[in-house]
Amino acid sequence: MYVLYSRATASGGGTIKSSTTKAGGQSVQSSTTNSGGQSVQSSTTQSGGQSVQSETTSSAAPHRHLMFDFMESQGAPPPSSGWNVFAYAQSRSGFQGLIDLPTSNPVYTYSADGQHSHSVNVNIPSHNHDFSINIPSHKHDFSVNIPAHTHDFEFELDPHKHDIEYGIFELDRLPTELEITVDGNKTPYTELKGENIDLTPYLKKDSDGKIQRDRYAVIEIRPKDELAQITATIVWGVFIQSRKGGRY
Repeated sequence: MYVLYSRATASGGGTIKSSTTKAGGQSVQSSTTNSGGQSVQSSTTQSGGQSVQSETTSSAAPHRHLMFDFMESQGAPPPSSGWNVFAYAQSRSGFQGLIDLPTSNPVYTYSADGQHSHSVNVNIPSHNHDFSINIPSHKHDFSVNIPAHTHDFEFELDPHKHDIEYGIFELDRLPTELEITVDGNKTPYTELKGENIDLTPYLKKDSDGKIQRDRYAVIEIRPKDELAQITATIVWGVFIQSRKGGRY
């Protein structure tokens, strides 16, 4: 097929503003790539020490404490009969010592103390705490929702021109489909070849549903996406009936 046309014409520049067509959104689920773990060693920042003072209380009833406990009888010496051996604690660890006393009864403190308290003063110096954390190899899953959207864009087209190449050129491709309209009404026919296509239903009608008269019907056949030479034959079916007088 040969078509006579010019390939390019001069064009002025300008600023073009537009936007992409609307893109459907989607929910994207994925995960990060596997990340190697590591052992992290660090320490807390230094914390200021302080002196803590407190006081314990006791609700015990008045009582005495055992000082010496009877162990065994002791004859003379020392210094004479009637003296006995008593045990006592020589240290806080409970180490036992022995003493001779002229009695066989356990020996207690003289006075009985009741409720009392102990004052405590603890000094905490300024310090920090070292720690070590092991982070194993891992990944993080995530989900991102992308709503339907468009992207606006603007670009500057400088004034320019294109050289025209005149000639008769043979196309190496055909359009994918045709578009046929009758009086502005689009028909469903899109094939590149066809026969006996009835266009009557698409002709312009009046208020009574009859085909309008005294006018030209407009039939347009266009290639959809390529240049093309179209050959078509229009056949009219005309019926004539003679009547006396009037206009019909």
